[in-house]
Amino acid sequence: MSEEMISKTYEEVIQLKDLFLRRLMDDKVKVASIAQLKEQNELLQQRLDEKNLSAFVKELLLICDRIDNQETVDDMTASVEEEILELLARREIYQMERPEIFDPRYHNAVGTADVTDEHPEKSVVKVVRNGYFLRDQVFRPADVIVAVRSVNEKN
Repeated sequence: MSEEMISKTYEEVIQLKDLFLRRLMDDKVKVASIAQLKEQNELLQQRLDEKNLSAFVKELLLICDRIDNQETVDDMTASVEEEILELLARREIYQMERPEIFDPRYHNAVGTADVTDEHPEKSVVKVVRNGYFLRDQVFRPADVIVAVRSVNEKN
């Protein structure tokens, strides 16, 4: 083989190696892009699922609110509410415990009552509508009536 032919073959091998490395890098970039798109798609799907679930759960909670607002509740109705709350718990939605002190992060003040010995200032007098958590975040704040000092007492 001549020196010129060896040199030409060597250059072709270098070009093929360069082409191979560029295509390999392109493949790695494509694989990374596909993985990133897949991850973004999964996050979007999860958000869409949560949004759809959220709308349904808010409507379902209206049933619990109606049950809670009844003066007397029979065993069957109480059982239905308990089952609804159990279904929600499986989806990490939990009813808030009855609050003692008003906290605007978790409660909406929908009314006020005068301070008494039993209910000091900023205490929750009554829960009008129960609140719920979705995992560790407020899903729906509780509507409460809060004890406040009357204008005459402040002066």
